[in-house]
Amino acid sequence: MTAIDIVSAPGETDSFFQRAKGVIDEMLTAQSTDVDVVSGATYSSNGIISAVKNALTGAADSGTPASTSAGASGGSSSPAGG
Repeated sequence: MTAIDIVSAPGETDSFFQRAKGVIDEMLTAQSTDVDVVSGATYSSNGIISAVKNALTGAADSGTPASTSAGASGGSSSPAGG
């Protein structure tokens, strides 16, 4: 991976989404999608990780969040909120 560009993020709460974007640097550094989610922005982090996994495999978005490697918690309790 050399770059990860987010082209859209409908329904995301900006504050959670901005924090979650930290997983992008982690994935690029690790050259892997097996990275820890950002505490306090778990759902948004999982969405980014899942989207990158789907892009790498060519899979369509299943709507199922990516599994986390650290079991971190946080984010928003609303489905579209973070």
